[in-house]
Amino acid sequence: MQRRRMAIDNESYVVKFSIRVRINRAVIMHLLLPIALFLIGCNNVRALQSPPTMLKQPPHEQLFEVFQSSDSEQTERPFVLECEAKGNPEPTYTWKKNGVDFSYVAYDKRITQQPRRGSLVFTKPQAVDEGLYQCFASNKHGVSVSNAVFLKKAELNAFSNDEIEDIYAIEGELLTIPCNPPTGYPKPKIFWIIQSNSGALINGINSSRLSVDPEGNLHFSNVTQKDMLVDALYACSATSSFKTTYRIGRRTNLIVEPSGTSGQTALQPVKQYVSPPNIPAIKGTRLELFCIFGGTPLPEISWVKRKGAIRDGVHRTNYGKTLQFDKVEFGDEGVYECTASNGAGQIQTHAMEVVVKSVPFWIEAPNNTDAADEEQVTFRCDAAGIPEPKLQWFKNGDPLIPNERISIHGKELIIKSVQELIDTAVYQCNASNVYGYAFKDFYLNVLKLPPEIVDPPEKETRAVVTSDVILKCRVFGAPKPDVKWEKDDTPLNGANYEVLKDGDLKIRNVLVTDQGNYKCIATNKFGTKFATGELKVKGKTKIIHAPENFEVAARKTAVFRCNAEADPSLDLHIQWAFNERLIDTSHDPRIIQASDHSLSITTTKELDSGVYTCIARTELDSVNASATLTVQDVPNPPRIVDVDCNGLTAMVEWTPTGDNRAPILTYDIQYNTSFQPDNWANAFTNVPAPDTKFKVAMSPWANFTFRVVAKNKIGFSLPSSPYGFCSTKEDVPYKNPDNVSGRGESPGNLMIRWTQMTPIDHNSEGFHYKVFWKRNDISGEAWNNRVITDWRQNYFEVTNQPIFKPYRIRVEAHNRKGPAHTTASEVIGWSSEAKPEQSPTNFRMLELVDHKSALLTWDPVTPESVRGHFEGYKIFTNAVGDNEKLIREVKIPPNVSKALVQIFKPNARNIARIVVFNSMYMSDPSNEIVVNTPEGVPGPVSSFEGIAMGASAIYLYWAPPDEPNGKITGYRIFYETVEGTELGTKQERFPLIEDPKINGVKLGNLKSGTKYRITIHAVTKVGRGEPFFIELETKGDDAAGQPDKPVFDANHVRANDGSDLVKITWYPNSSKVPGSNFYVQYRLKGTNTFLSTPRDQNQDSTVVYISGLDSDKTYEFRIVAVDGKYETPSELKEITPSGISGMDPVGHLANFAPWFIGMMCAIALIIVVVVLVCIVKRNRGGKYSVHEKEIAHGKDDYEEPGFNEYNKPYRGSRQSLNSSLHHPESDEDSMADYEGDSSKFGEDGSFIGEYVPKKKREDPQSPTGIATFV
Repeated sequence: MQRRRMAIDNESYVVKFSIRVRINRAVIMHLLLPIALFLIGCNNVRALQSPPTMLKQPPHEQLFEVFQSSDSEQTERPFVLECEAKGNPEPTYTWKKNGVDFSYVAYDKRITQQPRRGSLVFTKPQAVDEGLYQCFASNKHGVSVSNAVFLKKAELNAFSNDEIEDIYAIEGELLTIPCNPPTGYPKPKIFWIIQSNSGALINGINSSRLSVDPEGNLHFSNVTQKDMLVDALYACSATSSFKTTYRIGRRTNLIVEPSGTSGQTALQPVKQYVSPPNIPAIKGTRLELFCIFGGTPLPEISWVKRKGAIRDGVHRTNYGKTLQFDKVEFGDEGVYECTASNGAGQIQTHAMEVVVKSVPFWIEAPNNTDAADEEQVTFRCDAAGIPEPKLQWFKNGDPLIPNERISIHGKELIIKSVQELIDTAVYQCNASNVYGYAFKDFYLNVLKLPPEIVDPPEKETRAVVTSDVILKCRVFGAPKPDVKWEKDDTPLNGANYEVLKDGDLKIRNVLVTDQGNYKCIATNKFGTKFATGELKVKGKTKIIHAPENFEVAARKTAVFRCNAEADPSLDLHIQWAFNERLIDTSHDPRIIQASDHSLSITTTKELDSGVYTCIARTELDSVNASATLTVQDVPNPPRIVDVDCNGLTAMVEWTPTGDNRAPILTYDIQYNTSFQPDNWANAFTNVPAPDTKFKVAMSPWANFTFRVVAKNKIGFSLPSSPYGFCSTKEDVPYKNPDNVSGRGESPGNLMIRWTQMTPIDHNSEGFHYKVFWKRNDISGEAWNNRVITDWRQNYFEVTNQPIFKPYRIRVEAHNRKGPAHTTASEVIGWSSEAKPEQSPTNFRMLELVDHKSALLTWDPVTPESVRGHFEGYKIFTNAVGDNEKLIREVKIPPNVSKALVQIFKPNARNIARIVVFNSMYMSDPSNEIVVNTPEGVPGPVSSFEGIAMGASAIYLYWAPPDEPNGKITGYRIFYETVEGTELGTKQERFPLIEDPKINGVKLGNLKSGTKYRITIHAVTKVGRGEPFFIELETKGDDAAGQPDKPVFDANHVRANDGSDLVKITWYPNSSKVPGSNFYVQYRLKGTNTFLSTPRDQNQDSTVVYISGLDSDKTYEFRIVAVDGKYETPSELKEITPSGISGMDPVGHLANFAPWFIGMMCAIALIIVVVVLVCIVKRNRGGKYSVHEKEIAHGKDDYEEPGFNEYNKPYRGSRQSLNSSLHHPESDEDSMADYEGDSSKFGEDGSFIGEYVPKKKREDPQSPTGIATFV
């Protein structure tokens, strides 16, 4: 029973058709018969019975191959004629061949029938097996008939001629070699190969010049010397689409004779083979239209369809010579025209009309039908075809004879008051015309059955609000049962409820009030059945953020965003579709769906353009929203239509071939010449997009080829294919050399230079330059000239000339036709320059303006002494003790003798000198002067960085300024919040940093998850320097994590009152989770209770001091690192306050003998006196002769105290805080322990080596400066 049900379902799936059944009390119950029969009871044999129906049947044509005993390489190829049906009782099978009963047993076991099937197996096919076969499956209820199959023997006969023939051809002409293919069925496929003289296959033929027509002839569009084969032949071959063998026939030895002319001779297109003017085509079959032309150059073939366009899916093959339709459609009917052109002679055209015919096909056909007794049944067979098919009806394979109950009305068969014994049968309808037939086999089964609910409502059906839902209740019976529904035992009524024909209940626009229990009740004259189910109503899925249309340039990234919400009890899934097809991101790495459901398409291309749909889906409903992606790319290359040459102009005409979704803005017309065939130059640019025809100018004596480039907002297209060949006549040059100049490049010479003129500007043979020159300061001097025959040379040297004299110069272009038709322009040049004879004198400072500016003056030199182009003056300055590479300079115009120079180094002794210079030489320097500049504000710090320490602090570290401009006295730090483009109130960090050696501090008490702008200034006694700011963000509260175990140091400190303190220093670890602050816990060893410092006490510090301890007792200390709500304690350390390592020995000076103290005071007094004397002497050092001699010998020990930043490199370090944290221990410690090396500590004593990067100093460059001229 299950096998019978599956077969019916398969039949209904494979064959697409419709059926109309008119009944008195119900309709369409035949769809439920197989399920109903199974549920009613397998013991009811009568209910299981049905007429036969075909499951498998043969095609309309089947080929077979007969084994030839003489061919040892062939093997038998058995085949099967399929025929299988279902029915109850099980059907029996018979066959007819050519309309006569066929008995397979008479063929000596060559033909057998498969058990319980009607399929015939041909194990050894023979030629006598050809014929028209048809299968019949019968039981007591009717006869099912299969398709008629034409069994045809496949064969491929031999060539009639396989001899070798010599064919002579002239180079450049057309040639056709006939094939005379063999006969066979199906029609043999012809192809040509190249075969060696020994018979071995070398390769096939694949060339744009060679083509094979449907009759097998080989056409050469134009013959070349390469077509003449060495030790090889052209061979015509044939193969069958069914058989696995091929045959070789006519072989040709092609002998190509020279044409007797040099180069190719143009030959206009000549027709070699074209399809006939009228071509019938069958819908669904393959069709090829041919248009083969010869000529030189090779003709280009284009196709058009008159009064229409060639549809997509029609291919141009065989290098454009064939128009191929894989499956002909009705819309393909029309006139097709091919055009052959090669730029030589007239364009050739050929038109061919395609008329589409069709074998019959079903528009509507009936299916197997089950009906109740006394009902009326209507079957409709509607077929189409060209020409119109003829329709015939059959019953059990015999022509149907109408009567009072059975009538045929056009395409409909109507049976009134069907009767079980008379009308249960297999019916057939056949539609046929001259091209074939369409055949349909179906049965009518008349039944009497009580109601059955074969598909009851689901135990639980779920739906979403406002949707439509169907509660199933599929019933069966004969006659068809009447179905009613109840909800919570109340009959249903209302416009939103509808009982469908198959018994299902459809509820439109479901509401929450529709939730409840439903009952389906089925009744006919033989009884009643009911079934129940529950409906649950859920919330509807909604898209809350739909994707938006996106326009992007090719190779950029496009992002679509989408979010949705659904009923909490349902699982929500978001998917994306492209042009209604789901996207599988695993197949294309460019497409990424992120965790927030956004879809990114990277490296977009034009094919990515289309509609992208976001689909939010639950198991109950789905909703979608779409957006369009437009990927714009550069245009397709234009196609040049024609180039019309006319003297020195050419009219270029082209057509665009696609803008790739960005409109074309302009075109560029480019050309190349035979002088530079690989170099394309612009003939005209920015031709407006509407213009596709433009006249361009050409120069004489050249061969021009053109191409066109299109431009849109994305960029330039690839160029069109080169087109045209314009030759111009010779003429005189149209221009003279450009950029003529003359100047001295070495002592005693005048070098005349110009831009060489390329061959495109020569305009004829015999091109040369003629160079003219003469002195401009000598009246009446004759012109000198020299001829330069090498067009590549772009200079001429005139030697033995006086220093810096003016010359008149011109350079002319000549060829064999004469000089250029324009007069060459004259230029003034100068002979070589020399070192200036004078240096500026009386160089002096008038006024010191500020820390880097001074007003300087000097006595000017005479212009004649410069001996060259007077460019001006240069002032050089450098600070004493600086690297020589740090020399600064400023240029002064030649007409100035006083200038405000602003390039001096602040807080330094600057040495300045001045020179005069021309375009090649500088004079000797003037006298040196000393400019002592005062201290100024510093420049910005050389680096500034920070690290977030939890949610409320940032650790900052920096490097001192490269330009301190004085003695750094500290740093000022300001901070303000950043919200978008707005800044909050600026606040200053306290305590102030007044130790210049500090280069790292903690900035605390900040808001979590907030961005800050932090600014630092270096400070000198003059004031704050230039700012340097960074922007950093604190971590959010939810980003807090368990801090790593902290590390700390403990040191003894003596307070001013003499009491002992313990200094605890925390070393945060930036490589992991350091925490944002800390507090200290301590207890007397042996006790259990810890004392603690306040948890929020150390927001701005990494140091805490513990007082009130017993100096001689041992304590256990630990620190606790804090990050938000997370805390991590360190290891315990045992500490005795009086015995801590690191005790400051200076702290015990008070315990030394009084005599020692007195001696130290005396020594200090002597040192102070000596220092004061040295300072006085040094300030007078510039006045005495010893000091001047030292400066003259390059010695100068002048050095302002506290300004060693210029001489000593900054030494920062960057190391892990987990290493080198502990310092060598001593008996005591004090707060002055690290004054000698406080760069390792912050202002609060915290270690900052971790945060200070090593600063690499590059060789200083000579700075440029500014001067104000007075």
